Amino acid sequence: MKPRKPGDSADLPQQPRVLDVSRLRLLTNSASVRQLPVRPRTERPPRTCFFRTRPGPDFCLETYVLEVGGSLRPEPFLLVGELGDLGPAETVLVPVTIRLAVTREGHVYVWPLRIPSQERPNRWHLTALQAARLAETKWVRMTADMSLGEYVIYEALDDLGKPAFPDEPFALTVTRAFEERLIEDLDHPALRQLRGQR
Repeated sequence: MKPRKPGDSADLPQQPRVLDVSRLRLLTNSASVRQLPVRPRTERPPRTCFFRTRPGPDFCLETYVLEVGGSLRPEPFLLVGELGDLGPAETVLVPVTIRLAVTREGHVYVWPLRIPSQERPNRWHLTALQAARLAETKWVRMTADMSLGEYVIYEALDDLGKPAFPDEPFALTVTRAFEERLIEDLDHPALRQLRGQR
């Protein structure tokens, strides 16, 4: 084995590996991926969330929904077109005002608010409508007060910014929200269930 001479390459310090940082940069091409809109919920916004409602008659619809299920939050079905005699289903039709709401987190709600009865107004329905009207201009949230039998409305103390309403027609938002719960003919499973049919 030959003795090493000063200046041999083995005596030189190894050069550290240098990464090509251009290959590590985040992709900025927004065309490579697109986030799809999440289907809006058909219920009131959660009690812990501040929300806004979109003002104007173009974002408000008075109609009937068919509520199915015995839970505290039955599923609303939207009736499309003139269906004629609904039979037993007419007893569970609910007149509602559908409003578009969005939380501070950007979650979208297509909110069916019950229209209070003229003869026997219900405090739950009245205070929910009041919250929806206030939310046209203010960030609010509402919680149920069982002892009072109504919703309690809270206004945000700070300016929470502008609401991020969906950038699409109201009709499309409603259609997407009720996508699997549109009743378009008398043979719909929800109507058959109410008639006692399989």
